[in-house]
Amino acid sequence: MCHPDSTTDEMGIVSHKIAVQGKQLEKFVPESFSSIVLYAEVQKIPGEPNRHVFRTKSSGNDTCKTPLDMFEEDYIDNDLVIVDNAIREYYGI
Repeated sequence: MCHPDSTTDEMGIVSHKIAVQGKQLEKFVPESFSSIVLYAEVQKIPGEPNRHVFRTKSSGNDTCKTPLDMFEEDYIDNDLVIVDNAIREYYGI
């Protein structure tokens, strides 16, 4: 578990990656060593309670990823039991 670091390039495009401590670790992308990187988000819908979710696919500006067909939906409930069950089913554990 970690938190994202947001950076903005000269064109004003914001991108996200795992925040690391110190300059030495900035030379590689820690999430490249994992096949599953979920981003936690809060979906706010007016008049309804906030929904806490995990995003399973990249927005194009971050390092979120999961193996192909592990999750059908782009967003799943923020529940580690759902994630654990999906991993076990996908890898046949």
